[in-house]
Amino acid sequence: MPETLCRSAAAAVAPEQSRLINRLAAREFEFNLSVPKSVYYAVERRLCHLLLRRSPPVPKNPNLLNLGCGPHIYSGWVNADDYAPKRRLRERAFNPDWMLDVTWPWRCPDDYWTASSRSTSSSM
Repeated sequence: MPETLCRSAAAAVAPEQSRLINRLAAREFEFNLSVPKSVYYAVERRLCHLLLRRSPPVPKNPNLLNLGCGPHIYSGWVNADDYAPKRRLRERAFNPDWMLDVTWPWRCPDDYWTASSRSTSSSM
């Protein structure tokens, strides 16, 4: 699902944004990092995916997704963000309803969400 979203989004944006979207679809999250940091983040992401991957919580009708919510929690929405274990320890306000890695398939059927909002991921 995320790869399809990324590819369709890539067609509607500027070339530099398209390249970024394609890199994210290829599971390239961090850019220009040292090798140790890159390995650390890859291992952290994989472990979180293996240990923390869940289906989304049952949303209220309609199914509204606040993707990349950070500390911005919307009432009546499923607030979702990256696993980010260090951030969860550091920031009390960071408490998403659903943690996921957007580069992996989501545990919900296609067309599950009625609408979505992109909160803190606006740098794309």
